[in-house]
Amino acid sequence: MVPMNPLPGSGEPPPGALEALLESLDSWTALVDLDGFVSVVNRGWAAYEGGNPFVAGLGPGDDYGAAVRKVTSSADGNLSIVALGLLAVLKGKVPRLRLEFPLKGDSTQWFGVLAVRSGGMVVFHHSDFTERMQIMQRLRKAETLFKATTEHALDLISVLDTDGKVVFTSHSHPKVLGYSEPEWKALRLEDLVHPGDAEAYLRNIRDAFRSGLSPFFEYRILNRSGAWSIFEGRAAVVETASASNETVLLISRDITSRKQAELERASMEVQLRQAQKLEAVGQLAAGIAHEINTPTQYISDNVRFLEEAFNSLAEILREEGGLLDEASKDAGLAARATGIRELIQREDLDYLLGEVPRAIQQSLEGLTRVSSIVKAMKIFSHPGVPGRVVVDLNQCVETTCIVARNEWKYVALLDTELDPDLPKISCYPGEVNQMILNLIINAAHAIEAALGGSGEKGRITVRTSRDGDWAVLQVEDTGTGIPKHIQDQVFLPFFTTKAVGKGTGQGLAIVHSVAAKHGGTVGFETEEGRGTTFTVRLPISSKD
Repeated sequence: MVPMNPLPGSGEPPPGALEALLESLDSWTALVDLDGFVSVVNRGWAAYEGGNPFVAGLGPGDDYGAAVRKVTSSADGNLSIVALGLLAVLKGKVPRLRLEFPLKGDSTQWFGVLAVRSGGMVVFHHSDFTERMQIMQRLRKAETLFKATTEHALDLISVLDTDGKVVFTSHSHPKVLGYSEPEWKALRLEDLVHPGDAEAYLRNIRDAFRSGLSPFFEYRILNRSGAWSIFEGRAAVVETASASNETVLLISRDITSRKQAELERASMEVQLRQAQKLEAVGQLAAGIAHEINTPTQYISDNVRFLEEAFNSLAEILREEGGLLDEASKDAGLAARATGIRELIQREDLDYLLGEVPRAIQQSLEGLTRVSSIVKAMKIFSHPGVPGRVVVDLNQCVETTCIVARNEWKYVALLDTELDPDLPKISCYPGEVNQMILNLIINAAHAIEAALGGSGEKGRITVRTSRDGDWAVLQVEDTGTGIPKHIQDQVFLPFFTTKAVGKGTGQGLAIVHSVAAKHGGTVGFETEEGRGTTFTVRLPISSKD
């Protein structure tokens, strides 16, 4: 605190200077010690009866820090932010802080606070500047109207009365809508509004009269060519000298092109959702594969048991065959042995002994095939890890070829030429699997287009090799090849030459994105009518 009784001639303020200073301030001011307790307040603070929680009910001796901490948990985010700032000043983290904030009640009030930490005290100045904020809001509204009038002169600017009748239109109307000046003078804007939009159009005009400013709204106007142009408009009240709301200013912008673009984007989003749906189906298939794995395992175990049991029974039957030969020599057992031989012949035991092992073996091979597909599906659909891991690119190719089998098996034969000495690469395995899958599916579709339902089969060849510090992946097909005029577009998102429902135009775009993400490259060599070879180069190791 400033000493209240300074020595004469010491340069210290005279007695009562602090009180006089506090009372001269046009704010609610308090001095708070570093422990957070209020030491001194001015008369304005002491007489305050409003709702500002940083002033109301607080006086000398009160714990200001505790009161501020209580406000930090307020449901009003503005108040909690201000409270945190004031605490920062009290704790010495911030030497000076100025904030403005609204306080909502029956009507919104605006307050400002200046907190200054100096010496052994913290000074808090609170003030009400609601009136200033209201003036600023009116100025902003006027500025918005001014800018809309001057900066958007090519937009449609019109003035309407309380009945929605147009009393003025800018010269941009006939130009934008394609009418000549004489034609426009013979027309009324309200008559050109689409019948389906007329009610909403008038409702927004009335809203502007009530609130002063309407929300943005859309409506259609008939242009000179007979088509409907789409406009986005907003209406604002034009106050006269008498402050009565007699007219509104309507400014509208032609958004027909934007709407068309939005429709195209919506179409693209539908295709993207379809791709996401397929991804979800893939995840579902992975879950089904997991469920299939357990019953397949015990079926496989049981078939193996049957194989071993049948082999044992066959051995027993062969031994019994020898006993039958011995028994036929005995007169007493000859008739019984003959009956058994007839039974063996009737049941065609030799056929069963030959075919049952073959059937069991085929069943085991089928179950092994199912198990490999399930394993491949689980590996392929694994969500992966956030960062790069070291994986075997050859294994990625083999797994993906199994998963994609249903895409290529009807139209192509698939060969793999994998370099056994190819080192493992550092990559994001899920994305690399997706890249390989897209290349194989793209090859299968190209072959299908080339064969045209002839029933013949093309050929897909997947190769891996090493080129210095790079792992090289190639997918070659005997499809249609890529026409020269679209070769520079094949990696663009949503670009596709396939029929609707056949492709989304995302496959090769994803291939390009994955290669770039890994610091690699992708390119192709193609010949129309002969086929295409896509080549992906990925770095074997990565520093990140």
